[in-house]
Amino acid sequence: MRKICVEKIEGLSDKSNKDYATFLNSKIWPQGVTLGIYFMNSPQDGNVTISKCSGDDCKWIDPLQDKYQKQSDNGTLDIKEAIKEIVNKRYVPILDRLKLKFVDDVKDSTIRIKFDQNSGSWSQVGIDAQNVPIDQPTMNLGWFDVGTVLHEFGHVLGLVHEHQNPRGNTIEWNIPKLDAYMQTTQGWNSQQVYDQIVKRYTIDQTNGSQFDINSIMVYFYPSNLTLNNQGVAQNFKLSETDIKIIKKIYSPDQVSVTDSNPPHSHAIMPIIIATAVSLALITIAIVKHRRR
Repeated sequence: MRKICVEKIEGLSDKSNKDYATFLNSKIWPQGVTLGIYFMNSPQDGNVTISKCSGDDCKWIDPLQDKYQKQSDNGTLDIKEAIKEIVNKRYVPILDRLKLKFVDDVKDSTIRIKFDQNSGSWSQVGIDAQNVPIDQPTMNLGWFDVGTVLHEFGHVLGLVHEHQNPRGNTIEWNIPKLDAYMQTTQGWNSQQVYDQIVKRYTIDQTNGSQFDINSIMVYFYPSNLTLNNQGVAQNFKLSETDIKIIKKIYSPDQVSVTDSNPPHSHAIMPIIIATAVSLALITIAIVKHRRR
């Protein structure tokens, strides 16, 4: 049985203006921050084992997944070390303005990973991790594979679920079958299915890319859950669009200056507004002076 991730987002409402994006603008980490990553327990304590790809899923497999499956088969897999390798090889090279560092002391941690098979896989999104008490996890891994680690750390960076992206073709869900499938595999009720899968962000809430079927942030789902029999295989690696969007936010110098949606453009607005206000005040002062 396949399990899927739940994203945990604080402080948002449907009425918020441009809170959502492929990244959530309000959840992006500030420039120059170091995120200490701490393991709260062992995979053995949480009964967490590797989830292996099969069939069509193996067509687009990250080479690391193949490596870990072979290690699992011969009894040499160290899941903690594997997670470190995934993060250091797949995310660290594309994060110029954010540092990810594994730490041995919980006091140095911002991201705390717990292994618990019974709690599913989930993560706080972006800076929401700062609001979690230091003795509590900000991420849980209920199983291990490269795709899940990349997906959850995508949430750590501020990425949200791609299948809820409003740009691109609408997924034609068969709602009764989807509800039944998620109830069986995830234990979700209809409202949870709507919130985590069916509900789409609005265009005015987003500034992300077109819907990317290959994104690490999209749920995999079988074709019989849609009305047009079009499903999505599990993704085990970052897509080209994932990498581009991440660089756009955290490594803007690596992105073309012709990009029509420059990163952190919202941060420029206070400066523009402040400048405009200052000019207005100066103009008023000059007019008053001339009237004297």
